[in-house]
Amino acid sequence: MRHLYDKMNELKMDDVAMETMESREVNHYFETFQQKNNPVKKKKKKAPVLAVAVAVAAILTPTLNHDIQANIVRALDNVSYSFKDIITPEAEKYATHINETINLGNTDVKLTDVYVSDKSLVYNLLIDGKGKDLHADLSSVKINGKEAYEGSSGGSGVINKDDIISDNMVVHLRESVPKEKMEVELTFSGVRSMSGKDETETKSFGYKFEVNPNELNKAMFVKDIHHSLNLNGGKININKIKISPIHSNITLESNLDHRYNINLYDEHGKIYAFDALKTEKDNSKYVSSLFFNQDVGSTGTIDDMNKAQILKLEIIDTGIDKNGAVKEEGKSNKEEIIIKK
Repeated sequence: MRHLYDKMNELKMDDVAMETMESREVNHYFETFQQKNNPVKKKKKKAPVLAVAVAVAAILTPTLNHDIQANIVRALDNVSYSFKDIITPEAEKYATHINETINLGNTDVKLTDVYVSDKSLVYNLLIDGKGKDLHADLSSVKINGKEAYEGSSGGSGVINKDDIISDNMVVHLRESVPKEKMEVELTFSGVRSMSGKDETETKSFGYKFEVNPNELNKAMFVKDIHHSLNLNGGKININKIKISPIHSNITLESNLDHRYNINLYDEHGKIYAFDALKTEKDNSKYVSSLFFNQDVGSTGTIDDMNKAQILKLEIIDTGIDKNGAVKEEGKSNKEEIIIKK
């Protein structure tokens, strides 16, 4: 973007022709963060001559100049990258859209959208760190004023040539969320560098908004499975599968503290990979929550899964957690558990 003084040289005294910046939509893959640009046709608007006076005042008054400059360079206002790009266009209907940008000095952040289901909350946060590799640290999640944050997992990556970063995170909650409208408050301790520096780059910030999960809950397919099998000396029970228009998860119990992945196969041969993002001990058993990963290991999308009529379930045992290293130690017969809608 050119300097404000250059813009002043182009101003006409009868009116001002202003052009909106080109916006780019990005077709994003969660791990590779590939991009696809869709320029929007420019539109010209007429503004009164008062705009000249405002621009002059911006130069002469340091404080006002800072505010206007901040608005000029806030690239996130023109980035529409959200769940509709990450997951499915259906997210427009079922996610809660925030689209609020916060200026943190040299860094801008924008919470685009959120959805909540059961004991999880998923959000997409855009970060413009002016070329720095940054990540936002979530420190608190309150549901109706009560602290619910237990941990989070997910990933981030650059989504366009302007080095805008997308933080797409699954937040693990202490208990299931209400089925009716709720007030949600997210607090971040700050934005920090991912390039080996642990210090916080910005001050803390947060968002407060309402979420109504009614439409998402009505569209949810829920199937109680309660099928047990033995695998590598462990007794495994598949409890339940939930499939919504924008996400899917499976709960699994085992008497062994092993890490498990699941693949679903539909009648067309498409694969849907599920990763265990959370495992907790409940008395003598270990309960894992597995979430559909559309971008790693899957050949089908969440839209394809919703259309499938038959899903065959395969369990992959990767053994005891080895500091993130994954090694397959055995898998079940995918013909043993068949889910019919």
